[in-house]
Amino acid sequence: MDKNQKPIFIVASGRSGSTLIANILNRHKKICIISDLIEPVGDNRFFEKNINVERKYYFNLIQRQTSLSRIFYWRKKETKELLYMPKNDTDVSLLNCYALPFLFNNKVKKFYELSKKIFLKDKRKKRKSEHLKDYFNILKNLSKKKIYVERTGGALHHIEKILNFYPNSKIILNIRNPLETVISYRKHPFFRMYYLMLKKKRFTKWNFNKFLDYSEYSKMLNNWYLKFFKHYKRINKKNFCYYHYENLLENPKENLEKIILFILNVKKLDNYSKKFILRESRKIKPNRPKFKSLSLNSRKKVSKILSKTIFQINKHFPK
Repeated sequence: MDKNQKPIFIVASGRSGSTLIANILNRHKKICIISDLIEPVGDNRFFEKNINVERKYYFNLIQRQTSLSRIFYWRKKETKELLYMPKNDTDVSLLNCYALPFLFNNKVKKFYELSKKIFLKDKRKKRKSEHLKDYFNILKNLSKKKIYVERTGGALHHIEKILNFYPNSKIILNIRNPLETVISYRKHPFFRMYYLMLKKKRFTKWNFNKFLDYSEYSKMLNNWYLKFFKHYKRINKKNFCYYHYENLLENPKENLEKIILFILNVKKLDNYSKKFILRESRKIKPNRPKFKSLSLNSRKKVSKILSKTIFQINKHFPK
């Protein structure tokens, strides 16, 4: 559990329960969850082209302004996931709005502490992958924990970039029934926005009250899973773990134990972790499926579009 740990990523399609597991794991005294750094659709230059750059340049990529379309919506209506909203648009970043406030109460103070550590007089050029590991470790140390895990809802289709940066990284795949995921996509404004961004990445004003047919969001989810399965075999089996969101809700103790053993890289849990799992398991409540509430026509279209994805999930990741 030192600075040379293998990077760990919780990979999810978004609207699949990864926020739940992130909140739970972040309450563990040893685990630091670094949340929502990767844009599902948008600017991820900090995670592309693993070239040599200076530390200051790289940190500027991490603290980049988020998409104008996201800012436009947040100025109109805050989402549950928004943890902190800066006054100036130029300061509205995933770092400021998600990652830092997810870890710290005093996010402004921690931002300056982070900046101070990042902007040391170090002009050596290093690969972006090394800078990102440094950044992860700084956040881990500021949180006074032992091991870091990055979790971004909607990073599923970025698995190629993750593996290009860190071929030996540990991957936790968070799976939710795709039929239920699509319903949540259509309901959640940012996944309606991501659909629009697939056609035009840069825009500001948009009609966030416009709902498309479920089949359109099914196609987006299907394409994201296709990208994941294209690179899935590159993951070393000993570095891979998966769980189903539905199983987590039904059998929280068993699934939390599996995930924490994998993260901590131990064969047996200590007394703290055992008590932690019991305590957190009691907080998890079952969720009522919504797919059957759709019209018969919608159910047929969505099921047909996602049939290959569902087959692949059932084949590779049985419950």
